[in-house]
Amino acid sequence: DKVQITLVDRLGQFYHSLGALRGVIDQDFASQIFIPYDRVFTPESNQSGSSNITHKFVQGSLSEVHPNHIILEGGEKINFDYLVLATGSSYPAPAKMISRSKDEGMAIIDGLRERVSAAKHILLIGGGPVGVELAAEIAEHFAEAIKSGEKKITLAHSRNLPLTDRISQRMRQDIKEKLELLGVDLVLGHRLEVPEEVGFGDVLERRVIKSFDGSISIDSDLQIKSTGIRVNTEFMATLKPTKEGVLLVDPQSHCINVNPRLQLADPAYGHLFAPGDVNALPDSEKNAGCAFHQGELVGKSIEKLIKAGYHRHEPGSEKALNILEKARLGEWSVGLRPDTMIALGRKMGSLQAWKWAITGAVSNFIVSRSMGRDYKLSRAASTLLGYKVKLNQQ
Repeated sequence: DKVQITLVDRLGQFYHSLGALRGVIDQDFASQIFIPYDRVFTPESNQSGSSNITHKFVQGSLSEVHPNHIILEGGEKINFDYLVLATGSSYPAPAKMISRSKDEGMAIIDGLRERVSAAKHILLIGGGPVGVELAAEIAEHFAEAIKSGEKKITLAHSRNLPLTDRISQRMRQDIKEKLELLGVDLVLGHRLEVPEEVGFGDVLERRVIKSFDGSISIDSDLQIKSTGIRVNTEFMATLKPTKEGVLLVDPQSHCINVNPRLQLADPAYGHLFAPGDVNALPDSEKNAGCAFHQGELVGKSIEKLIKAGYHRHEPGSEKALNILEKARLGEWSVGLRPDTMIALGRKMGSLQAWKWAITGAVSNFIVSRSMGRDYKLSRAASTLLGYKVKLNQQ
């Protein structure tokens, strides 16, 4: 009852990026993936006993991180006892959003929707989760136009099956077959020579794109490059390690190095946590499921440290390290990794639980009732932020 929580985010509202691709074909759905933060702290949570501490939301971009404070763009300073660096990753909009307001974000999504609707041949470059799910959403929505030959969807991927080799071949084969059922033309096993100006469906413009070996040539009028995820860790340049040989940021991936408890790798920064896309854990995949579960783990860890009085001691000191050892914080492991689930429109999908793939009609049933229904927008809106959504069931 004496803890103040400050939530900092560069957007004025929560952007449910998990459902962004459905918004490309469903305007009503798109308008609901921007969820205001005005209910994230309930009136009850803002009445913290006799201390009368009020939690708050601050809109701003993180510029600098220091051991006990952060600096936002514009110079605002915010002190902390514990810091959660959940800055995630960047990706072309609308899969991730760069705008600072709902109106700007909706304009981006609406523009892409118009181009997708007008295009005769859409080429998606990259068969990861974004490329696969977007191809399925478009193909399902324009099923009649694809059957009549008025519209064509091509998905090109450098590997011989969609997704990466970390996913079971059985699941990847299942996704391939279901995309073909939707009428998606697959070009697999070829790396395309993509011009630098090609973005995430930025313009409606006819282009002929060839493979590097020259064996493939694809003529399309809308190109969507669904590759190139980048983690947001530029602010880490101001935080220096306290021990020689400790790297806070991996020089290749630019992800934050953490221990299995999701604390920064330097023992002096046991009060700094980095859950989600932003960390360098090898068993932490860049998806919403991992981020959600790691956020829960970090929340429980901070609660334990607060109760143990960790913040009353100098981080890295003998007393602080003793508290860390006795607190027995939970660790992230492969066993905690959530299932991999891919929605292929509203009615189909594929999933993998641990190392076992669930495919065919069974996976269609499971995925259509969770991810396929609304990409878990209802759960995010109601459970986290107190809002209800209205779904357009097609």
